Amino acid sequence: MEDLFRWLMLGGFVLGTIFFIVLLVLSAKSWRVLHILAMLFVFSCAATFGVFFAMTTKTYTAWKETDVVNQKKVETARAEMEDLLYGEDGAEFAPDSLVALKGQLNREIIGRGRVWRNATAVLQDGNLVAQIPPSPDAEADQASPTVIDPESPMFVFLETAIQSASNPSLDGVMVPVTYLGEFVVESATQTQVVLRPTLVFYDPAAYAGQQWTVVLYEKMPGDTHDLLIQAETISDDPIQTREILQKEIFNISDDLFNPDDPNFDLEVATKAEALLDQYQFDGKTLGEIDDIIEQLADAKGRINTDFVETIEPNEEWLLVKFLKDHSVEVNAPNSGDDATDVRRTAVQRGFYDNKGLAISADLRLEEDNVTFAKDDTVLVDRLTGEDGYVDPDGIRINSLVEDEIVQIEERYFFRTLNDYPLLFRELNIAGYQLDKMLEEERRQTATMEVALKKADAQITKGEEEQLQLNADIENLQNDVDVAQAHLDKLASLLMARQQKINALFVQTQAMAQRKADLESGLVKEIDDRTEDAIQN
Repeated sequence: MEDLFRWLMLGGFVLGTIFFIVLLVLSAKSWRVLHILAMLFVFSCAATFGVFFAMTTKTYTAWKETDVVNQKKVETARAEMEDLLYGEDGAEFAPDSLVALKGQLNREIIGRGRVWRNATAVLQDGNLVAQIPPSPDAEADQASPTVIDPESPMFVFLETAIQSASNPSLDGVMVPVTYLGEFVVESATQTQVVLRPTLVFYDPAAYAGQQWTVVLYEKMPGDTHDLLIQAETISDDPIQTREILQKEIFNISDDLFNPDDPNFDLEVATKAEALLDQYQFDGKTLGEIDDIIEQLADAKGRINTDFVETIEPNEEWLLVKFLKDHSVEVNAPNSGDDATDVRRTAVQRGFYDNKGLAISADLRLEEDNVTFAKDDTVLVDRLTGEDGYVDPDGIRINSLVEDEIVQIEERYFFRTLNDYPLLFRELNIAGYQLDKMLEEERRQTATMEVALKKADAQITKGEEEQLQLNADIENLQNDVDVAQAHLDKLASLLMARQQKINALFVQTQAMAQRKADLESGLVKEIDDRTEDAIQN
């Protein structure tokens, strides 16, 4: 149809051209030249428009055909992507779908994988060469390190042994103290692993020629609330807990905590103590925390005594007992009839909605509500249990205590957990950005120094030119004074000449008047004598 349209347009253009030529020939004798030229110009414009219109139409048709083909490819690719992403339709993800595999991967990486402790390492040509024990730590899943694959990641920490003055049983316990960074395995044998750094937090020059004691993690250790459970089974003494959490782990020296030491810094000590508190008070009740603070204060091992007052609402959890039966909604409503809608929206909107209700089919319970019986106990956050909050729709939600549903049995402190992989990568990015900023500042400083040198040279040159100009001004002023003296003399001479000219002008005027009088008398005398001669 479009080809027929183009041929019709071409035929119309040819017929119009013939008609124009005939009209131009017939009117050549009667029309003026200007009219013929104007008609020729209009025809040229129409012909040009016709050519461009034909080219545009052809291009549009070609692109439209390409668009149809691409649309079909997009639809096919979208269908394939849906199959790969979700698998076959159903309420749950297909086991071989991308989302299911990603969830499986996330569950796999939650574990710590294999761990090699008591390893020694040295730097060689920029790589970290670690000598590992014959078998991995008891936390490992495998019995031999030979399965370490090249290019697999490895997370390395410095290790040190605890030295406890109050509890010798802690002596020699190896704990990680410094995160060195993320590495990639170049090669591995029964006793040696060569690691290539990919994201590091140490200065290679500071460790050159040294042998380290390190621990190797196949997966980044996750942050948990039971970090000190194993250590505290040895002793629940808060002072010994502080010895487990040695200050060296946080790069803090003892003199910063001693008010009698000249290096004591109250601000630094308070911040360092708050950092230690996050770990040693984690999971304890507020009453236990107060007792520990009192014990530490009596032992002069405590600076700040208001830790409980600084706990954030999201760090305080309540153990509550239900006063009556209560039902809590936990599943987000399904926005459609299709059973797959829940899992689709989980990918598009996240696993929970803005009210915290579960969207993903993997997280939803069989029932949409959870029912608690009277006298049941449960841990809830402080906002839900005691304070209340405003939901995303702006509606005030009363707390369980305000609605007299529960009573508070105990208060606990739980520190906010850290996402270490994300945290370290953000630190690395921040360090990279700071390095770039410093490099840019150095570049700008060098540019400014060059500019300052040029400015100093320009100032020196300007001062020299100013001295020369001052000398020229002084000479010019002398010339002006001499010229002014000559001008004064010339003005005096001019005034004398003007006075003389004025006097001569007055004399000339008087002589002219006398000449006029004489000429008038002479004429009269001639007239009188002429008249007398005529009469006689």
